[in-house]
Amino acid sequence: MRKKFLRRGTNLHFKLGKSRRKIRRWRKPRGDDNKVRKNKQGREKKVEVGYRKPRGERWRIKGKEFIIVRNLKDAGRVEKNKPVIIGKLGRKKREEIIKKIIESGGKILNKK
Repeated sequence: MRKKFLRRGTNLHFKLGKSRRKIRRWRKPRGDDNKVRKNKQGREKKVEVGYRKPRGERWRIKGKEFIIVRNLKDAGRVEKNKPVIIGKLGRKKREEIIKKIIESGGKILNKK
């Protein structure tokens, strides 16, 4: 599972608490005396190159490769039982694409 990097001090301040997820996201520590930036022991880990996923696991959900569908032509290429993510589309186009994917037997992961 991927490591979740949180902003420094999220456990200390109410305004950075668990219910405020957008504010908890990672921010690079820039202060001169910042302990996270200096990699002091016992502090939060800093985002670094070595934390990236292995190449085989990238762009997969639960180990399965998926297809991103952005138009009707892409929906025609969907295979049976293949995971599908529908791109940013309007309601009408989205409904057309969903019908086409269901006919071909694909599994939609982000169905609304």
